[in-house]
Amino acid sequence: MKTLSIQIIFCLFLSYTLKGLPAVQDSIKTEHADFIMQQDTIKDKMEINIGWGDDDDEEKSSKSNLLRIGMLDLGISSYVDAERSLDLPEEIDILDQVLWRSINVGLHVVNVKAGFGSDDGPQKVGLSTGLKVSWNHYSMQQDYNLLRNAADFESALDFNVPELKKNRLRATYLQIPVLLEFNSRPNRQSKSINIGVGYVHQFLLGSQYKYKTTEGEKLKTRGDFNLRKSMGMIEGRLGIGNLNFYAQYGLSELFQDDGGPAVTPVTFGVNIIPR
Repeated sequence: MKTLSIQIIFCLFLSYTLKGLPAVQDSIKTEHADFIMQQDTIKDKMEINIGWGDDDDEEKSSKSNLLRIGMLDLGISSYVDAERSLDLPEEIDILDQVLWRSINVGLHVVNVKAGFGSDDGPQKVGLSTGLKVSWNHYSMQQDYNLLRNAADFESALDFNVPELKKNRLRATYLQIPVLLEFNSRPNRQSKSINIGVGYVHQFLLGSQYKYKTTEGEKLKTRGDFNLRKSMGMIEGRLGIGNLNFYAQYGLSELFQDDGGPAVTPVTFGVNIIPR
């Protein structure tokens, strides 16, 4: 009798368990489907976020291409004679330079490019302009000092100086460039081929002559030294990404008319565009 009762109870329990199994299976299937949906949602969000990141990069490149602050020029300041040669003739060899010490530093305070075209995005071709401060250092080979308020450069020469370690003339200019620019990939400045050519007008802000003796004595003399107060230059730029080469050539002589040797200023070097 006990055995029969146990068998009846076991059969009822088995029947109840089998009856509830489909519900369990449905629950498992539902939970699995929910898990898959959650994975798809996360994947979609990741793809959306990645897309936004690309758009931000393009927008950043676009803005940096249109408005650039803090561009830097590093190069050489020099001049050429009437034959456009850096090797000056004997009659004006008083201006012979120590070329590697004749540094040009140009800080672009602000530079703006206005593209040609109706699109809102950055354009491949446009005009750029802005404000730039240029420091031109001319390091001299011969030992002498320059006197203030002389009638011309030759009259300002003072050879009554001790042996010098270095002496140089520094001229500081405010430049306003107007360049026609071409950028092959304006949305990807780091991979863009850049070409620029145009006109630069510069104004003399100040000048100084400085020497240092072998004994460590220093002397500074401020004056204009008959440098030209205002002049135009032509400029060319060529490079890839944030690194470009530049060159400027004066349309007038470095000194005022009859104020010094007939030399034309030139500068050349590397232009660095901040990211």
